[in-house]
Amino acid sequence: LDSFTLAVRKMVSADFLGRIICIRWLCNRLFILGGCFVTGLTLLLVWIPGMLDVGSASLVVNTMFQIIISIESNIATGSMAQYQIIAMNRLYEYTSLPEEREEELPADSKYANVVAKVARTDLGWLHAKEEDGSWVVVLSGPTGPEVELLRQ
Repeated sequence: LDSFTLAVRKMVSADFLGRIICIRWLCNRLFILGGCFVTGLTLLLVWIPGMLDVGSASLVVNTMFQIIISIESNIATGSMAQYQIIAMNRLYEYTSLPEEREEELPADSKYANVVAKVARTDLGWLHAKEEDGSWVVVLSGPTGPEVELLRQ
């Protein structure tokens, strides 16, 4: 049980590290890169007069901010898509498993059981004996002769 709990704890910490911390690390780097790009674009619009009018400049800056804000959701969507691709790959691997054999094969007939329903009062005394290398089940009653029931 201790090894199982240790494995589950490691799996949870690996999932946290892989999903949360790495995504946050990537988002922070992309936020900084996008912020530098928006700052540079805004400085170009201010320093070069007549490059864009005020409406176009604010549209460009707002579009850049929208792209920066959507980075985190895009990364989360990509991460979820990666998990779905892994699941589809596992399904594909399961389809390539060999097919199970038939439940009953023609060679199994020699292993078939014989079932007979008989009331106990009709049985008399059953006993088995070995004759000529095979087992014989014999029914013997107090008054009747021995009757061979099964030879195997």
